[in-house]
Amino acid sequence: ESQVVSSEDRAQFNDLQSLLCATLQSVLGKINKEDAPALAGPIMAALMTMLASASNAKASAGAGDQAGEAGDSAVTASSTGVQEDALLALSAVLDVLGESFLPYLEPVMPVLYRCLYMCAETQVCTNA
Repeated sequence: ESQVVSSEDRAQFNDLQSLLCATLQSVLGKINKEDAPALAGPIMAALMTMLASASNAKASAGAGDQAGEAGDSAVTASSTGVQEDALLALSAVLDVLGESFLPYLEPVMPVLYRCLYMCAETQVCTNA
């Protein structure tokens, strides 16, 4: 992510994150429940990073002059898409882990609360 310089780079990076989330959802639906706890740590770390990154991109997209508004709204929409996809992948992790998800609940709750308060972003709010 440190190599993201322009709004085009950000959009491409967000697209890759969304594709990764979709792949995770598919794979998590097919793995054995016994294998899931071994994979959950790195997956949750990646998803939490994506959710934080999407929030930061939305915050920085608000800064700037009017000339960049069209590009900024595209970045914001793309960041919202990453949040939606990351929440759906998070749901897939929850489904496969069941009660083994409890250790991840505490760090996930602030993210869910933040997403629930994003009433203007109805899909993010619904997925949360």
